[in-house]
Amino acid sequence: MAYDPEEMNNRDFSIDQRAFDRLFQQNGQRKKVIMVINGCDKIDPIHRQAGREPTPLQQENIKRKTGDLRNVFPEIEHIVPCSAETGWNLETLAQTIMDVLARSNGVTL
Repeated sequence: MAYDPEEMNNRDFSIDQRAFDRLFQQNGQRKKVIMVINGCDKIDPIHRQAGREPTPLQQENIKRKTGDLRNVFPEIEHIVPCSAETGWNLETLAQTIMDVLARSNGVTL
């Protein structure tokens, strides 16, 4: 999925916002949500020979997408970009999951 920051607007997420509001009505529930942006290796500009890490231009577009999602879903504390295909940033995702689970159970890691 290619990301074009020029096409991004709040209407793109209206269905997602309604579903989010319906599923997570209480603020305490919303603190436990982790939004994952998978497929970051496919964000433009795609570089077929690139390694595990996104290129600097891809990193820039990933930051933009993350910022756009933060604007649309300001209640979500954790937005983790990653690529399951290349393994990029999966460690951060795993650590974020552990931290949220531990915090919701009153455990400090």
